[in-house]
Amino acid sequence: MIIDNLEPLYQEFKKRYKAEVLSNIDYPLANEYYKKITSIIDEEKMERFNDIIAESFIFGPIGISASQHFIVCAVGMLVYRDPESSKQIYQLMMEEE
Repeated sequence: MIIDNLEPLYQEFKKRYKAEVLSNIDYPLANEYYKKITSIIDEEKMERFNDIIAESFIFGPIGISASQHFIVCAVGMLVYRDPESSKQIYQLMMEEE
């Protein structure tokens, strides 16, 4: 059952999500912007600026948010209807037991 395998599925989701996010960062450009901003404001103010940005976009721990997203997707898959039988996936799974 999907609930029994939630932790391994969550770990795989987290690994893929992290790889995707980190692969889309242009590190040389980000480093250049960081240097430009710190030349205008000092390092301490830059750290505070980073904290403010993080607080603005993160409403809760990322692990909890990722878990919630994963569960919503899993439930969405379970209520999907098979086009041939018109039954929901969870009904087909229950018939197999």
